[in-house]
Amino acid sequence: MSKLEFELVDADVVPILGLEACQGLGNVKRVDTLNNQASLDEFADCFEGIGSFEREQTIQIDPEVKPLINRARRIPLSRVEKVKVELDKMEANGIIEKVDQPTPWVNSMVVVEKRDGSIRVCL
Repeated sequence: MSKLEFELVDADVVPILGLEACQGLGNVKRVDTLNNQASLDEFADCFEGIGSFEREQTIQIDPEVKPLINRARRIPLSRVEKVKVELDKMEANGIIEKVDQPTPWVNSMVVVEKRDGSIRVCL
């Protein structure tokens, strides 16, 4: 059982339940780790190697939406070499490809250092 505090308003608005209320009501359950061995065994292929689609995918872009170019984020000097190695590896594995000309959409890259010291590149 959970006690929730509600605020009543005299307005024509959509009611909203926040995360805390949804968790209290049992509508949302947070899963921070997966420790069920049966699930790990059943979906082992999802946790190994590099995922890929069976065929080429196309992203549909609404022509009314104005293209966005985000400026590059700075990479700490201590990570530059690791990032170069990871990008070369991703290019060699066909995950990314080098673009030598301007494009209408540019997404900034985020680099995260994992606990083991390796690099995760997020685009």
